[in-house]
Amino acid sequence: MARATRAGTPARQWGNNENAFIFNYVDECLGDQQHYNSTIAKRIFDYSGRILTYSGVQTQLYRLMSKFDQTASVQQLLQDGTKCLNIKNLPDELVREMNQQRLEWNLGELVRDTFSRDVAADMDRRLPSISRSYREQTVTDSDMTEDDPTDAEYVDSILDSATATSQDTSKGDVKCPEERQTAPVALQKVEQPIVTRPAPSHMHPGGSTQKRQAPPIEVIDLDEATPPSSKRLALDRTVKVTMDSPKPSAPSEHLRTPDSVSHPPRELPTDAPPRGSIAQTIHTPTAQNISSTPQPQALNKAIEGKLDDLNYLVLSLLQERVELKNPMTPDMEQRMRSVLTSMQQEPGHLAQRLLSYLEAADAAKKNLSNQFRAMVGRQILGTSPEFPPIPIQREVDRDWQSIRQGIKDAFTNEVGVDIQGPIPTLVSAGYVASTIDELLDDPRVRKGLFSKLEGHLKSPRLAQSLMSALFCRWLFFTPDTMCEGKHNELTMKQYEAISLSDGLAGVQRIDVLGFSLLFADQDFQKTELQKAAVKLVTRFRHMMKSACSTASGVESIQDPEAWAQGALKLKQKLMISPKEYRIHFCLPATLFDPTWMIAEDAEGYRCPSAKAKGKEILVCLFPALVEQNSRTFEAGAGISDALVKNKKFFPTWQEKRGLNPKCVISKAVVVIV
Repeated sequence: MARATRAGTPARQWGNNENAFIFNYVDECLGDQQHYNSTIAKRIFDYSGRILTYSGVQTQLYRLMSKFDQTASVQQLLQDGTKCLNIKNLPDELVREMNQQRLEWNLGELVRDTFSRDVAADMDRRLPSISRSYREQTVTDSDMTEDDPTDAEYVDSILDSATATSQDTSKGDVKCPEERQTAPVALQKVEQPIVTRPAPSHMHPGGSTQKRQAPPIEVIDLDEATPPSSKRLALDRTVKVTMDSPKPSAPSEHLRTPDSVSHPPRELPTDAPPRGSIAQTIHTPTAQNISSTPQPQALNKAIEGKLDDLNYLVLSLLQERVELKNPMTPDMEQRMRSVLTSMQQEPGHLAQRLLSYLEAADAAKKNLSNQFRAMVGRQILGTSPEFPPIPIQREVDRDWQSIRQGIKDAFTNEVGVDIQGPIPTLVSAGYVASTIDELLDDPRVRKGLFSKLEGHLKSPRLAQSLMSALFCRWLFFTPDTMCEGKHNELTMKQYEAISLSDGLAGVQRIDVLGFSLLFADQDFQKTELQKAAVKLVTRFRHMMKSACSTASGVESIQDPEAWAQGALKLKQKLMISPKEYRIHFCLPATLFDPTWMIAEDAEGYRCPSAKAKGKEILVCLFPALVEQNSRTFEAGAGISDALVKNKKFFPTWQEKRGLNPKCVISKAVVVIV
C-alpha cells in the first residue's frame, strides 16, 4: 500500500531512475565543483518533476544506504562520491540505470566485484560433475553408505586423505580411526610404506546415513608378477597394502610446494630399524575381489579431484564469510568492513588523484607551449596582433587620462577645489615652456630648477604644466630603472650572434619576448613594480612642495601608490608594443588645433572646440600621446638601440614638426586666452 502524505494523498514512489539520479549527481557535482545541497532539488525537479527539498533527498539517501547495506555514510558519499559505495550490494536494476545515466553524463562506469559471483557460478557448474563422480563410484543400494556431505565422518575422510598424501615420504605409520576397525590388524615389517587413501562416501539428497560393518582385512603384495586390476576399490573395504621397495606417489598439484618440486622424496637409510607395516581402511562402493586394487597413479588422480572439490568448497564458504552474510561480532564486522572498503576504494582513489595531477600538469604545459609558439612564430614586428600585443588605443587613452587626473587632483585645496591664481603672462608661459623643452631633451638632473623659475611660477597653471613635464620625465626615463641589470654578459653575447644573422630586428624581437614574460611575472609586479611606484610618489610629493605650496599635493590623490602603479603598467605596455610612441607638448602662442588638443579656460572649465577654434594657446597643462610606426634601425645603430629598456618616448625636432593628428591616441590639454 502506498505511503500517504500529510494531506492524505498517496505519496509518489521513488523509481530506480530517480534513485540513480541522486547517486550520480554527487559525482557530477564533484567533477564540476557544484554545491550538491543547493542544486539537487532543482535538478531532480527538472529530471522527473518531483517537488522536494534537500531534506527529502537526504532522507532518501539515508533510506537507500541502510536498505542496501552500505558501509559509508551520506556525508562520506557527498565528499567522496559513489566510489565509497559497495556496488555489489546494490540491485542490478539500480546499477544498470546508474550506468546508463553515467554514460550520458560522461562519468565512469560502475563495475561490480565479480569474485563472489564467479565462485558461485563455478561451484554451480562443478557440483553436478562432483555428484556424478561420486555416483560412478557407487554400486547397488545394499552395499552403499548414504552420508550427508556435512557429516563429520565424510569430512574426516577427506582431511585424512590429504594429510596422508602430503606426509607419505616422511611418516611410516598411519592409523585409522578405531570406530572403523572391526577386525584385528596384522602388522608386517617393511622398509618404506605406501599409503592409500579413504574414498568419500556417496552423497544422498536425503541427507540420511546408513552404517554397516567393514569387511575383513586383506593383504596386497605389489611385488607380484601380475599386478592387480586397475578397477576402483570398493568402498568400506579394509585393506592392508605392503611392498618391499615402494615407489612414492606423485604429490597433488594443489599440495605441491617449492620444496617438493626442488627436492626428491626423502629415503630411509638402509641401517634404519625395521618399522611396522601400515594398516589403512579404504571405503569402496562394493565388496569386490581384492584383485581390483587400482594403480597408485589412479589413486593420486582421485585424491587430486577430491582436494580440488574441497578447495572450491572452502573458497565458497570463505567468500560468504568475507561478504558479511553470516552473523559476526560487531568488532569483527567493523574490521572486515574497513578492510573491504580500503581494498575497493584506495587503488581507484589513488589512480584518480594521480590522473588529476597529470591532467593539470599537461594543461599547464600545453598552455605554456601555445604561448611560446605564438611568441616565437612572430617574424616581423607590427604585422601581426598575436604577439607582442598592440595595446588597444581606447585602453591607452583611459590610462593616460588617469595620469592627467591625478596631477590635476594634486593642485586642489583641502576641500577639493582647484587652486586659483593670477592668469599667467605670455612671457612667463614661454619661459616655462622653454624649460620643459630642455628637460625633455636633456634628462640630466637640474639643481635649483624652481629657484630659477621662482618669478614665473606664480600662476598654478604654469606650475601644473611643469609638474606634468617632470612626471613624464620620471616615468619615461631611459634607460628604464625596472629593466636595469636584467641583461647579463652572456645575454649580450647571444644578442651579438643574433644580430649577425637576423639583424637588430631579430635582437629586438627576442628582447621584447623576454621582457613580456618578465612583466607578466607576479613576483616582478610585487617587488620591482611596487618599489618603482613608491619611488615615483616620493619624488612627486617632494617636488609639489616647491612647485605650489598652497596645493594639497599627493594627499589629494586617491591611493597614490595605485595611481603610480597604473602609470608604470601603462609604460610596460608601450615598451613591449611593436609600435612607437611619442609625448608631445604644445608651445605657447600657437593656434588651437581641435584634432589633437582639448581646450580649457583660465578657470579650468572645458571650452568647446568651436569656441576655441582660431585662438592662441597660453599654457599646455598635459601633453598628448601619439602612436607611430615601428622603428627602422638606421646605419650605425648598435645592439643597445634595439633593447626594450632604451625605447624612446620623447620626440626629436623632426618628429615634432611632422606630427600627424590622425595618429594621436590621447589629446593634449591646453589653456587658451
